[in-house]
Amino acid sequence: DCLKGDLHSDKEVLVLGDSHAAMLNLFFDKLGKELGFKARIITASSCVTIPEFDYERLPEWAQRPCLEQIKEAQKYLPQADIVFLAAFWSWQLPSTAFQKALNDFLRQEASTGKQVYLIEQEPLLKENPLRAIRLKESVAIDPTYLQANRAIREIITRHPNTVSLNFEETGI
Repeated sequence: DCLKGDLHSDKEVLVLGDSHAAMLNLFFDKLGKELGFKARIITASSCVTIPEFDYERLPEWAQRPCLEQIKEAQKYLPQADIVFLAAFWSWQLPSTAFQKALNDFLRQEASTGKQVYLIEQEPLLKENPLRAIRLKESVAIDPTYLQANRAIREIITRHPNTVSLNFEETGI
């Protein structure tokens, strides 16, 4: 885990998820400095760092680090008032066990009055953008992320205090 943003602030948010959440380090660092909060970011590769995550579907080498980060996140969940969750939703959501873990997590956090923000998935490119630039080709976008984002929006309708954030649509 790491802290980003205004490290002297008493206000702290918790950022959980897989590598898609880890990619937001600079975003939370800048936003935290501008708005006066620090972000505790706890992520793991391919592992959404929430209780009951179905880590068994990960490669064996990734399972132990996943469990360690989930345990680390659980240290900070009780005192967190605001939680951000980001993931490679189009890879995570096909797992029924993950869907259950996500819904259980959202239900639990809502019952304690926490505000949870699910950060929707960014567009996926079908090919390497550097190769496309070199060959002067356009880069096609894989539409599966749109289906995953629709599923996230549907999931949050069942959980109070849960909001989805779509930076693509807002232009942020």
